[in-house]
Amino acid sequence: MVELISPMSLILVSWLVLFLMFGGLGFFVQAISHQPMVSGSLWLDAFWLGWALSLLLLQLWHFVFPVNDIILIVFMLVGFLSIVIHRHKLLLIIRRLKHNRVFIVIFVLLLLWLSNRAIDMPTAFDTGFRDIQAVMWLDTYPIVPGLNNLFSSLAFNQSVYLYDALLDASIWSGRAYHIATGLLLATFLASATWSMVQLYRHRDGQGLRWSWILMTLLIPYILYDIVRRGAITHYLTDTPVDLIGFLSVAFVLDFIQFYRTDANGNNYPILKIAILILTGFTIKQSFVVFGLGLGLLVLVIWLRRGGFRMGTGGFLRIIIPIVIYGLLIGIPWMARGVVTSGYIAYPQSFGRFDVDWAESPKLIEERQEMLATNTRIRYGNSDEVLSSWNWVRPWFQDGVSNIFEFTMPILMSLFLLLVYGVGRFRHRKEKSELSIGLWILFPMLMMIAVWFLSAPNIKYIKYILWINVAVLAILSVLAWSQIMWQWRIYGVFAIL
Repeated sequence: MVELISPMSLILVSWLVLFLMFGGLGFFVQAISHQPMVSGSLWLDAFWLGWALSLLLLQLWHFVFPVNDIILIVFMLVGFLSIVIHRHKLLLIIRRLKHNRVFIVIFVLLLLWLSNRAIDMPTAFDTGFRDIQAVMWLDTYPIVPGLNNLFSSLAFNQSVYLYDALLDASIWSGRAYHIATGLLLATFLASATWSMVQLYRHRDGQGLRWSWILMTLLIPYILYDIVRRGAITHYLTDTPVDLIGFLSVAFVLDFIQFYRTDANGNNYPILKIAILILTGFTIKQSFVVFGLGLGLLVLVIWLRRGGFRMGTGGFLRIIIPIVIYGLLIGIPWMARGVVTSGYIAYPQSFGRFDVDWAESPKLIEERQEMLATNTRIRYGNSDEVLSSWNWVRPWFQDGVSNIFEFTMPILMSLFLLLVYGVGRFRHRKEKSELSIGLWILFPMLMMIAVWFLSAPNIKYIKYILWINVAVLAILSVLAWSQIMWQWRIYGVFAIL
């Protein structure tokens, strides 16, 4: 056991330094939106906003320079300068944490376990197959034209590799997979643990946030992801997308519960949702459908609450920052795709530019056909699989055998849907606290439908299935309005 103390300590110190760096960068985003950083939850928000901002800046940097020590030093200097500027608010948060001993004890134990998991060697297939190579190209050279002709997977334009390459520098060179994904998981677990503690403290229903229920019920998903062999030491893009999806839904729930168009023009909730969704677009293309669904949901709710009554000035204060951020992160992302592959969204066949290194659309369509086949029947015959629905039964049987990622969330969703329906029926004539309905499931159902018709591999949808469970739990808690809040919250912990 003694020999584990040194590597675990180095990982914990690395996470702390990098957390402060990204948090410092996030303070700038909060300052621009005039959001006071006065609580622990906003401090955690700052990390994700700073992390998203770093991906935007790294895309621009990599057009000219490799992702090396220089940009890491720049981020360090800017991040810690920001912390110095906001030191009084930081001290206030630290003082408040002293009164949250339960949170501190639980989270410290989780951190120790995470750091122990992080000293494992990477065993994920894709990390050895392409991820490490992609990161090495990023931190060795500026963007390379036509990299797809060397190895097509190197041109998959996934911006999270830039984050991995940023950490693959200085003292972490060659070891970044020990800290990159672990830092994201640790920060998310901090938010989830904080939510769990707050949920228990507010079990009387006063000041309770729906997002606390969501984050609490996602803890088992994160722990399951961590406990698997090598599950924390990798560069897989699935984990960052899962976390972005969870956080986006949590922010949307807060938006639905608290946002009012006349609330002093505070547009920070909408801005941080937009930043996360736009960042998710650049990390993995499979997130696009879900992100668009969430964005459409926010827009509809904003309109129903009289968004246009804010006038032209109020509307522009919301839309201009979002459009600017979208252009700043979206245009470089598409340009990077053109440089490395000749396509704006490789490996999709649309948006082709007439450059020497661009693959033929036919070749890309053949690869997409192979992907569509393999996600239904592994190594199946494309003509047979894609020309009928005979693949559904063996595909479903294979999925059912995946207990935690597929079968359990589906069964729990059906059970909670029944609980919600019974609660709504029993209390249909009584005053209810319910202010949301099944329409909140629209982004998830939209994603599931597109996924099933395109590339139905469970790994692309597992986080959506678990979001469904958590959201249906929230609906069920609100539907049984005649039961004391305390017992409803105990029900949430029973589900957990």
